[in-house]
Amino acid sequence: MNYVKPLTSNLSTTYNDITYTVDYYKSAITITGVIDEAYPEWDESTTYSDGDYVKIDALKKIYRSTDNGNIGKYPPAGLDWIDYGSLNSFNMFASDENIGAQTVGTDVLLEFDFSSIDSMALIDVDFAEVELMILDTSSYTYKSDYDSSETYNTNEAVYCNGNVYISKEDNNTDNTPDETPTKWEVNTEDVYFNETVIGTDFGCLTFAEYFYDEIYIKKRAIFTGMEWLSSGVMRIKFNGDVKIGTIVFGREQTLGCSLVGSSLRYEDRSKITENKFTGYRTVLRYGSIRVLDCSIIFDTDDFNLQSQKIDDIISKNILWIPTSLDKFSESISIGYIENFPIPMDDAEKTKTTTTIIGVSKWV
Repeated sequence: MNYVKPLTSNLSTTYNDITYTVDYYKSAITITGVIDEAYPEWDESTTYSDGDYVKIDALKKIYRSTDNGNIGKYPPAGLDWIDYGSLNSFNMFASDENIGAQTVGTDVLLEFDFSSIDSMALIDVDFAEVELMILDTSSYTYKSDYDSSETYNTNEAVYCNGNVYISKEDNNTDNTPDETPTKWEVNTEDVYFNETVIGTDFGCLTFAEYFYDEIYIKKRAIFTGMEWLSSGVMRIKFNGDVKIGTIVFGREQTLGCSLVGSSLRYEDRSKITENKFTGYRTVLRYGSIRVLDCSIIFDTDDFNLQSQKIDDIISKNILWIPTSLDKFSESISIGYIENFPIPMDDAEKTKTTTTIIGVSKWV
């Protein structure tokens, strides 16, 4: 059972000496190709009506008024406002109970700090093509995509037409890198990961499968065993229209090996209500969840380490990594551990069972 504890970040703002904080999964340092909802920023002097929407940009959140004559009440405080979710650009970083919404965009570029990380996952994604690149930026200052209107200085680097270029001089303006080699030096040595993935490649592995079988497009891409850098940047460029559910970064770890006897079950969380006057019944469709009952074995020598891992992740949503020994983990992308007893019945191996509740969409 391999897993990644997602790295997190948070946004905060202070109003009337009270600080409000929203937790997100590790968010991008650059986001282009995404348009946020055009709701106005909340204003304390404006009177809002029931159903009006506002945003708090510092928290990347949307709020909906629940009352008329709503004035001077700060939305994150929760009085006469409800949290209506994240802005489009931050749906893909929503964590814990907010998982589910998608970020929508076209030709989306995301750039992340990639230090002390070896794994990354794109969950519930729908795209035509994505380019992924990891850059070791320890020897230069990275400035994202080349912009002809910007001025660059010596040892500042840009991305242009598939390569990274480093400026050879100060005051370097309006000199396209791949057309002016006297101004720019191409850098290929510090590129540690460079892959292009086609969306339909997820579903078809053979020629016959492509033409004769029903195409099942997976909506999850997980990359592990990446180069661990002390100073790096990861570029994720989606070409064309894209929908992104969740992006997760972290380090891969293991809880042990799953055994025969593990099982997956579906639970319907729908509810039946009955009208007391007419007797009619209505089914409220809340949807189903996936529950994984796992039999696990691990070395007793690792007992203390194992208990520390469980203590670290027991109440959090975790990315589960499919391996050749753990086929079941294809059924759960992001989920939380409901229980994890650790008996001490064997001198060499410890066997236990755990329950994992899936929270992300079926992929």
